[in-house]
Amino acid sequence: MSKPVFIFGEFELDAGRRVLTRGTDPIHLGSRAMDLLIALVERPGVMLGAGQLTQQIWPDTFVDESNLRVHIAAIRKALRGAGQSTELIENLPGAGYRFAAPVIAKRRQSRVEKEVRFRPPPLLTSLIGRAETVRGFIEDLPLHRLITIVGAAGIGKTSVALAVGNSIEDEYANGVCFVDLTSVAAQGQIAAAIASAFQLSPVREDILESLLSFISDKHLLLVLDNCEHHLDETAQLVESMLQVGSKVAILATSREPLGAQGEWLRRLKALDVPQASAATVTVEDALTYSAVQLFAERARAVSSSFHLTDQEATSIAELCRQLDGLPLAIELAAARVDTLAVKDIADQLRASIALLSRGRRTAQLRHRTLAAALDWSYELLPEEEQIVFARLGVFQSRFTRQAALAIVSDEVLTAPKFLEALANLAAKSMALVEPGRTEPVYRLLDTTRTYATEKLGGGPAADSVRRRHAEYLRAEQAEHNSVSVSDQDLPQQDYRPLIDELRSALRWCFSDHGDPLLGIHVTVSLASNWYAVTLFLEFSGEVNRTLERLKERGRLSPETEMQLLLSFIPALYNTEGSTPQMYKTLEKALALADEKTDPQRTSRLRLLKELWQYYNGSGEHAAALAVADEFERLLGGNHDRTFLLQRIRAVSYLNRGDLQQVRENLDAVFAHPANQMVINRGIYEYDPQVVALFTLARTQWLQGFSSQSRQTARLCVQAAVDAQHPASLCVALALASCPISLWCGDRMTAEQSLELLRAQAVVCPLAYWQQFGDVFERALGLSRNKEINIRAQSWRHRQLQEACVLDGGWIAPALLEQVLAGERHWFSAEVLRREAQRRLEASNGNAFDETEELLQRSLLLAREGGALSWEFRTAISLAQLLKDRDTMRAYLLLQELVERFSEGYDTADYMQALTVLSELEDRLAKIMHVS
Repeated sequence: MSKPVFIFGEFELDAGRRVLTRGTDPIHLGSRAMDLLIALVERPGVMLGAGQLTQQIWPDTFVDESNLRVHIAAIRKALRGAGQSTELIENLPGAGYRFAAPVIAKRRQSRVEKEVRFRPPPLLTSLIGRAETVRGFIEDLPLHRLITIVGAAGIGKTSVALAVGNSIEDEYANGVCFVDLTSVAAQGQIAAAIASAFQLSPVREDILESLLSFISDKHLLLVLDNCEHHLDETAQLVESMLQVGSKVAILATSREPLGAQGEWLRRLKALDVPQASAATVTVEDALTYSAVQLFAERARAVSSSFHLTDQEATSIAELCRQLDGLPLAIELAAARVDTLAVKDIADQLRASIALLSRGRRTAQLRHRTLAAALDWSYELLPEEEQIVFARLGVFQSRFTRQAALAIVSDEVLTAPKFLEALANLAAKSMALVEPGRTEPVYRLLDTTRTYATEKLGGGPAADSVRRRHAEYLRAEQAEHNSVSVSDQDLPQQDYRPLIDELRSALRWCFSDHGDPLLGIHVTVSLASNWYAVTLFLEFSGEVNRTLERLKERGRLSPETEMQLLLSFIPALYNTEGSTPQMYKTLEKALALADEKTDPQRTSRLRLLKELWQYYNGSGEHAAALAVADEFERLLGGNHDRTFLLQRIRAVSYLNRGDLQQVRENLDAVFAHPANQMVINRGIYEYDPQVVALFTLARTQWLQGFSSQSRQTARLCVQAAVDAQHPASLCVALALASCPISLWCGDRMTAEQSLELLRAQAVVCPLAYWQQFGDVFERALGLSRNKEINIRAQSWRHRQLQEACVLDGGWIAPALLEQVLAGERHWFSAEVLRREAQRRLEASNGNAFDETEELLQRSLLLAREGGALSWEFRTAISLAQLLKDRDTMRAYLLLQELVERFSEGYDTADYMQALTVLSELEDRLAKIMHVS
């Protein structure tokens, strides 16, 4: 039996259709609030207990009484908003609620009882990652009668609209009617399509009048899907329907706004994807992102053998990022897992979206492949917008309007035409607009960009666009390089989009239809960007290929060739260290840096700094200091505002073991504010604060201030983190935190620092710093990996230096030969001590005199250089050697050194010294007792 209509005052409550009105005005209530009002109105004047009401409204769920009070408040608010001045619902604490107004109940006419009710088509697959979005539309529809879901092709507008319709169906007396406008080809057919969905007779002469008459008394939600190809007609019809149908709400989907009166826009975002900063992603982490959830579910649907593992999770995260979280693209990619590995899918998609062509046969044609979805949008564009869209495919990342104007416009496609087309593309979801640092920026989704690139194609017109792209990058970077890094204050992530643009530009420049000479100039001009994100290895490969092309084309101008070599040298050092190739490249570049090519001597100063780096890395301290002197001579009276000269001298003196000279140069650096160190800093350099701090930390430890040293090492790492420069962080970890923690016996900090160093060196990647990770891993005894032993054969001088003073390392014959010959290095005293112990062990304790001689040399060398920590270690070894032959001498030697320490009482060396002293005291006590 149908439910009656209840009348109280000026209000009418149709319980069957669940509609509350005052006159002709609808009053919107939520589903539970409507249930509650009907329950009260059905028994007016009767006090209904809270438990009785909650059981009736929520029969299968335990609900707190507070929920009941919330819905009572919502009813009262709605009635007051409709003009009801007195409270119609009374409540008596502890007793319940009752409807206080008189109520008249009447049955609806049989015509109404038989009135048609519409149902939307069901969703055949689960909707993932859209629960909050659907809930938001359900809450908004009672407030706004026209809402348009706007978004790019394949983003899931139809699925969201269907989910909303299925969820809200019971809120409308006449249900939800879904109309797909895709098949409407001709103008003037929108009304006919909607009328057909309402099952109106198509033979009526005025279908619009019939449609408006039909909906005038209906309470329904009309879902209009895919409105973009007849916007004007749809907008006019929507306005007319909303005017005559006061109880009608419309939810539209479109790739651009309808532009109708009263329209509320809701742009649908893509599914969330893991951040690109994560090198690896676990299954647990990956499944917190809706894009990965969707891929995994759809992949299991096509392949029962598909199981998400940690290894696959990382690849799937990368693929979902590549597909911009676009649901249609993700579903189509997942449909390929039965024949292709996830990595292969990603690789093929970089070349073409044709791979995404296996959709459901039952899907609408435009949803069977991603290309079809994009074709639908592209073909709706006017010709000028199609041209602009295709040309925008040249951009690999975000771009400004100014950049797009310079590259896309030409004599025919003038600036006004281009700007109008760009604005229209953004409105139609073919280009996305995002906030930038100073102005809005645009971008294409990766899949859309691939499609645009295919539309751009080849030929002279496309080559012209790509040439302008490369020339724009070169010109912009020339201006960019004229500003100091500190003035720009660009975070590292701001350089990464430039790298994507650079890769694209170079691919074209060195293609068959490109301009290799322009490619060489682009390589030189944009070198700093590779360094900003520490892509030394990739840049080295680019320069090597450029040098090969240079041989084929003949010589460049001396200035261009010098700049190319100069940009190459830091990459060589960071990937391989001080190698013969680096030295030869330096020699050639210095020969080219004459007064004609380098009148301001700025390039020669940079080359001298790199030459110093080479000598520093190869352990040639005298040569490094000589280069520092030449650097000072070239500076002349110019003030070195970066304090580079003092820093490189400090490092050279540290490597030679002249600790007093180190402190004097560092005092000059630290006497000035830290921010002055970064003024005009070149992007090729390590962060200057990091260099100064690692030098100070190592010097402090050598001088016996281990507590200060550990604190300085922590500051060094923090400075590198703040600088957001991975290579500088490698410096801080490899030359400060890791070795100092090991020297102090702080294994936990050493392991943590090693883990971070490994991660940074792999992400960058920086093979030179990966070798330092091998050194510390051996010292910690974490691995017996044969690969590390093999890689150790290719360690450079700096890694060998570090290894020779750490447990688990060894003394390279060349280093031992240098030290025995009297060459001074920061590690010389420790090498002599370790060699003395090795010879003693090899002789089974018989090489006493030889061992003592080496230990005495070590002791003297440490004292002369002020290296108290090396002196302390040697004293411990000498005391252990002398404990049986000259106990008193051993005791006095060690006791005197222990008393010289003012800190570092928790270090491994200090505690070992106390143990040896205790043993010596026991021996002396026994000797005294016997005597």
